[in-house]
Amino acid sequence: MIDHIVELKVRYKPEHGKELLVRFQQLVSKGWISISTVEHKELVTQMRVARFKDNGNLDKDETSYNTFDIFDSTRLALNMFYTVGKA
Repeated sequence: MIDHIVELKVRYKPEHGKELLVRFQQLVSKGWISISTVEHKELVTQMRVARFKDNGNLDKDETSYNTFDIFDSTRLALNMFYTVGKA
């Protein structure tokens, strides 16, 4: 049983978009995290249709998909992970 919940606020700044995108891509491509296409179907769909601007921010005007909330929250949740060395 959980006695308490700790809330961790993560602030998003537009200039961090590219860094968050690169980190997410590295973790997935290196196999350090795995995303089930069955259990996380909506996240996988958002990953597939996402288009990005040069600064790494989502280009929400360029897609017909209505929300990227799950994709955005996943990128922010992975903010604490980092890679050492070059890919």
